[in-house]
Amino acid sequence: MTKRTHRTFTLALVLAGAAVLAAGCTGDSVTIPTPDGGKAVISGDKEVSTITTDQGKVTLSGENQLPEGFPKDIPIPGKAAIQASMKSEGKEGGEVYTVAYEIEQPFEETKSGVESFFKSSGYTESTRLTDEAIFLIAGKKEGVSLHFTVSKDMESDRTTNVTIVHEVNK
Repeated sequence: MTKRTHRTFTLALVLAGAAVLAAGCTGDSVTIPTPDGGKAVISGDKEVSTITTDQGKVTLSGENQLPEGFPKDIPIPGKAAIQASMKSEGKEGGEVYTVAYEIEQPFEETKSGVESFFKSSGYTESTRLTDEAIFLIAGKKEGVSLHFTVSKDMESDRTTNVTIVHEVNK
C-alpha cells in the first residue's frame, strides 16, 4: 500500500468513526484500528468530538462554537453564524485552528473588514488573491500563520462565507 493510499484509508476509517458518533453514539468512544497497526480513538458528544491518533488529536466543535483556545484577538463578528470549527494538535507540538462562518453582510464589506484587521494586526503578508467573488490573504508573525478566505454568495450579495486558519508552529 502506498503512503498516500495508506493515509486515505486511515482518514476514511476516522471519518467513518466520526459518522458513527454523529449518528447518535454520543458520550461513548469508538476505537478504530489503522493499517499501520495504530489506532484512532473517536470520542465526544453532540457539542464536541475528539479524534486521537498516534500523530496527534483533532477536536471538532459543534455548530456556533469556537474551538477551545481559539485566539481572542482574531475577530469573529457577533452576527456571524459559525458553520464548523476544529482544533488540531500535533504529537510534536503546534496547533491549527480552523473556523468557517457565514455572515449576512455584502462581500466587499466583509473583505474590507478582514483586510483592515490583517493590516493592523502585524502580520507580514505572504499571499493575496482577489477577484470579484473571492478574497484570500495569508501571512505570518512570530511563528504564527494566519489565512483568511472570504467568498461571495453567488446567488446574492447579502451573505458572505469566511474561513480562518490559524497555525501556531512549535
